[in-house]
Amino acid sequence: AKPHAGKAGTRASRPSAILLESLRGQTYPCAEMEVIISDGLSTDGTRAEIAAFQRDFADLAVRVVCAEDGRALPRAQAAQAGLQAATGAWALFLDDDDELLPTHLSRLVAAGQEQAQAVAVYADVDLGQMVDGVWQVQHRFAADFDPVRLLFENYLPIHAVLFRRDLAQRHARFDPAFELFEDWDFWLQLAQAGPFVRVPGVTARYVAPHAAGHSAVFEDSPAARSARERLFEKWRQRQSPQRYAQALNRLQAMFRRVGQMQAELEDQQRGHAEQAAVLQAREAELAGFVPLLAAREVEIASGRVELEAQQLLRAAREQELVNALAAIEAQRELLVHREREAREGVE
Repeated sequence: AKPHAGKAGTRASRPSAILLESLRGQTYPCAEMEVIISDGLSTDGTRAEIAAFQRDFADLAVRVVCAEDGRALPRAQAAQAGLQAATGAWALFLDDDDELLPTHLSRLVAAGQEQAQAVAVYADVDLGQMVDGVWQVQHRFAADFDPVRLLFENYLPIHAVLFRRDLAQRHARFDPAFELFEDWDFWLQLAQAGPFVRVPGVTARYVAPHAAGHSAVFEDSPAARSARERLFEKWRQRQSPQRYAQALNRLQAMFRRVGQMQAELEDQQRGHAEQAAVLQAREAELAGFVPLLAAREVEIASGRVELEAQQLLRAAREQELVNALAAIEAQRELLVHREREAREGVE
């Protein structure tokens, strides 16, 4: 098959118009895509809805796969059926509520063609919800490939990863024993065939369930715990001694780091306690200054009253002085007048 991005189907019951619109809006040519809808646990109305999508999205090569007897398939079997039906050199899984931003496929295909050693390439993905028409990000999946980390955490949303279909069909298969984390198990199988290469940058959205508000990756329900335990048990038996040692070394490093962080936290807590004691002492000192301050304020108020009285007295004295000077001036003028009269009398 020519190198195009074959989509091995959605695994949920109803294909989404938003998803198909995001496929149609890709900068990668629609003519180079095949869209395979794998009918997983659908309701009776799904087939009619799929037919409507095939009519409305005629520019996309949409095909539907299901069980031979026409029944809807469980998640893992639906994904495997989609993969079996794909013909492209590259494949990428989608859930029906996923959304691809316009450059998702073109960037991944270009990176995959450049990275000949890579089994798969993947982009960063934002997990979130649309609230009042605005996309609200709750978590960002943006981590370099780490096969050891993949043993204990799935940090690869299913629609983030574009993989070589021929290698996947030879080295990986969806395990029908898993109804949760079947994609995680698939990535673990595929990672044994070679490395995954990250293409940094968010080019897809993972729509969080409205009820939970987060990805199943973070879920801690009894069903999720049981599925993790079964997955860990399956892969515990498949690990090479080297990979097992790497996982234990990673665990040891994490415990040491946690211990170091706890010690740093305790140091900070002690420092905070000391600072709190100093602050409390300063507050006690300030509390002791409050009565003194109140007394000083009373003294200042009293001094202000006395000052105002002195100012009034000074103003009165100044007025008396002005009046006295005026009287002196009047006496001087009278004296001058008497002297003039005396001279005139002598003359």
